[in-house]
Amino acid sequence: MGLILLLTFVFCFGNIYAQPAAPNKLDKENRRHGEWIFYIDTNDQYISSPDTAGTYRLAKYDHGKLQGKVPQYDYKDRLLYESEFSSLNPDTLNGLYISYFYSGKKHEEFEYVNDVVNGKTITYYENGNVYIDVAFKNGKHNGLYKEYYDNGKLHRTGSMTEGKKDGNFIFYAQDGKIEEERMYVNDMLDGEKKVYKDGRLNYGMPYDNGKLNGVGQFYNPDGTINDYFIYYEGNETDITKLIEKTADLISSMDVEAGLTLGMIIEEYFRKKYGTDNELYEFAVSTLATFYFMSGDQDSAVTWIKKNADIYIKKIDTEKEPGADKWHMMSLMCEAYNLTDEAIIANLRTIARSYKNGKPTEETLEYMNRLAHFYYVQYRDMEANKVYDDLLALIESDKKEFSDTYVYYGLEYADELYDHNEINNALSLLNKIEPYAKTSEKNSITYKKANIYSDQNNIDKATILYSQLFESFGKTQPDTLLHILIMEKLAYHNSDIANYAAAEKLYIDMLALTEKYDQSKDAFYYNYVNDLADFYDRVGRYSKSLSLRNEMVQYYKSQIENPSTLDFLLDTVLLKSLYLSTLLDNAETNRLAGNNEITGNILRDVVSQSKSLSGDTTMTYMRSIAALAGWQLDNYQYESSESNYKSVIDISEKYFAETDVNYDTWKDNLSELYFRTKNYDAALKLAEEVYEVRKKTYKENDPMLLASYGRLSEIYEAKGDIEKAYAYLKKDMDARVAKIQSDFSIMNQNEKEQYLSTFRYRFDEFNFFAFQHVATIPAIAQDVMNYQLANKSMLLYSVSAARTT
Repeated sequence: MGLILLLTFVFCFGNIYAQPAAPNKLDKENRRHGEWIFYIDTNDQYISSPDTAGTYRLAKYDHGKLQGKVPQYDYKDRLLYESEFSSLNPDTLNGLYISYFYSGKKHEEFEYVNDVVNGKTITYYENGNVYIDVAFKNGKHNGLYKEYYDNGKLHRTGSMTEGKKDGNFIFYAQDGKIEEERMYVNDMLDGEKKVYKDGRLNYGMPYDNGKLNGVGQFYNPDGTINDYFIYYEGNETDITKLIEKTADLISSMDVEAGLTLGMIIEEYFRKKYGTDNELYEFAVSTLATFYFMSGDQDSAVTWIKKNADIYIKKIDTEKEPGADKWHMMSLMCEAYNLTDEAIIANLRTIARSYKNGKPTEETLEYMNRLAHFYYVQYRDMEANKVYDDLLALIESDKKEFSDTYVYYGLEYADELYDHNEINNALSLLNKIEPYAKTSEKNSITYKKANIYSDQNNIDKATILYSQLFESFGKTQPDTLLHILIMEKLAYHNSDIANYAAAEKLYIDMLALTEKYDQSKDAFYYNYVNDLADFYDRVGRYSKSLSLRNEMVQYYKSQIENPSTLDFLLDTVLLKSLYLSTLLDNAETNRLAGNNEITGNILRDVVSQSKSLSGDTTMTYMRSIAALAGWQLDNYQYESSESNYKSVIDISEKYFAETDVNYDTWKDNLSELYFRTKNYDAALKLAEEVYEVRKKTYKENDPMLLASYGRLSEIYEAKGDIEKAYAYLKKDMDARVAKIQSDFSIMNQNEKEQYLSTFRYRFDEFNFFAFQHVATIPAIAQDVMNYQLANKSMLLYSVSAARTT
C-alpha cells in the first residue's frame, strides 16, 4: 500500500503543471499556511495555472510567515535558485540568493537587503572555481573587482564605484604575466593604457574621457621611454599637422578645441625635448593664448606666467622675442593683473620696437600704453616719467614725429587732469599749443576752459568757451565739440543766474544735436534731459514736464517697436533708461506739487523695475527709495519704513562696496523715526551714518553738516541739550570755516546759495540759544560770533546787489 501511495505521489508530482495548486491552504485568519506552490511564466510573472508556467517555487508558511529558503525549479524539476524572501507575490528578497547550473553545481551567490543586492557576491565556473568576486552596495558594484580564468588564475582586477570602473585595472595572461593596465574615470578610459609584451611594458596609448587623444609612448625593454607618438580626435597624427591647426583654431576662436590641442602639443614637446628647448616656448605660448581667450583666470595666470618666465630668460639674447610677442604678453599680463610681468613686457616691447637704434612710431604708441598702465596702477610719477620721455623723444626729432607731438601731449594732459595735476596739465597745454593745427587748437582751448572752470575761474572759462562757440560755423562745420561747448556755456550761464542766456543755449544745443545726429535719438534726448533739469532748477516745472513727457514717450516707443536700433542693442538697458526717465518725471511732478501723480508714477516704476530684473538692481533700489521718500512726505510712515528697510537690506546684500546712497537712505530712515518720535531708533541710525561720513568727508562737507544737524535735533528731542548744542556748534563752526576758506573762489550763484543756507542755519541756532541759554550760558557768546559772520555776509549781499 505504501508503495502505491509513493508511486501515486511521484506520478502526480511529475505532472504538476497539469494539476491545480491543491496544497495551497489558508488558516482561519486567511493567512498562508503550510506548503504553497507558486507558478511563474516565461516573463517572470506569477500565474495561477501551471499550464503555461516556465518555473515554479515551493514555499513553506507558518501562519503567514515564510519559513527558510524558497527553491525555484524548471519544468524538468531542476533546481535553478534558492532564495530567502521576506515576502512572495509580491517578492521581497532578504538574505542569501543562490543560483545553480543544470548540473546542480553552484553558479552565483548574492546577499539581498530589502530586494537590493548588498555585500560580497561570487560567481562560479561549473568546475567550482571562482569566476567573479566583487562586492555590491545598494545594488551596484562597489569596491575591489576580481575576475579569474577557469583554472583559478587571476584574469583582471580593479576598483568599482557606484557600478562604474574607477581607477587602475590590471589584466593578466594565463601564465600570470601582465597584459594591460588601464586607468578608468567614471567608467571611461582616461590616462595611459599600458600594453605589455611577454610581461614587459611595450607601449602606452593616450586616452582622454574614453577617446584616444594625447601623447603615447614606446618603451625600451628596461622600461625607459624610447619614443613618442600622438593621437588627436581618435586618429594618429604628427606634430606638424597639430601646429598648423593651432592657427586656424585661434582665428576661429575655438577655445575648447584649442585647449585640447595645446595640452597635447605642450605634453609632446615637454616630454620629447624638455622645457628648455625653444619648441617648448611655442607650446606654452599656445596654451597661454587659449586660456587667455577662455576666461579661465587661474589656468590663464599659470600659463601666462610660464610664458613670461621663458621670455624673461631670453632678454638680451639672440632668441629674445620681438616687439609683437612682447606686446601680446603685456596685454595678457595686464588682463590678469600680473603687474610686474606686465611692466617688464611693456618695457621690452618698447625696447624691441627700436629700429637701427632709433625709436619708431610704434615705440611712441607703446610708451603711451605703458604710461596709461602706470596710471591705472596709481603709479603716477612713473607714468609722468614715461610721458616726459616720450615727448622728449619727439622733441629730439620733430621732423620725424611732427604729427604726433600734439597728439601725445593731449593724451598726457588728459591724464594729468584726471589725476588732479591741473596746473601741470594747463602748463603742458600751453606748451603744445603753438604746434597745434586748427582742430587740435580747439581741443586745447576746450581743455583749458575746463581747467579754468574747475578752478572756479569762471570768467576765463567763459571767455574761452565763448571764443570756441563763435568760431564754430564760421571756420569749420558743426561737430560734437561744438555741442559740448554749448553745454558748458549753458551750464555756466545757469550757474551765474543768467537764465535767459542759458535757456537759449540749451534750446540751440538741442537743434544742433538733432542736425548733427540727423535724428531724435537717445543722444538727442540726453540733452533734452539737461534742459528739463534746467527748468526744474529755475522753477519752470510745466516746461520741464512737457520735455519729460516727450522723453517718456520716446523710450516707450523704442521698447514697443522691436525694429528700432536702440532696442536691438540692449533691451534691458533701454527699459532701464525708460524707468529712469519715469523717475525724473516723478521728481518734477513732486516739485510741481502734483502729489497724486507722483505717487502713481513711483508705484508703477517700482513694479516695472522689479519685473524687469528682480529686486537686485540699482534701478529698483532707486525707485523704491524714491517711493519711500514720497510716502515719508505724505505721512505714510509704515509703508515708508518698510520700503527704506527693504532698500537698505538690498544695498547691504548686493552693493555693499559701491552704493553711494546707502548712508543717505539710512539717514532718511532716521528722519522717519524722528518724525514718529522713535528717538532711540533715530539716534542709532544717525550715529551709524555719522561714523561713516566722518571717515569719508571733510569737516565742512554738506553730508557731514547734515549729520550734525540730524544728531543735534535728535539729542534735543531726547532732552540731552549739551550734546545737541555740541553738534549744532560743530555745524555752525564748519559753515563759518567754509566762508573763510572757500567763499572767495565761489562764483556769484554759489555764494548766494551758501549765504541763504547759512542764514537759515543761523536763525535755527538763534532759536536754540534763546530756548537754552539759561542751561548753557556760553551759547550767548557763540550767537555774537556767528552774528558777526552773518553781518559780513549781509554786507557782501548788499555790495553785490549794488554792483549788479
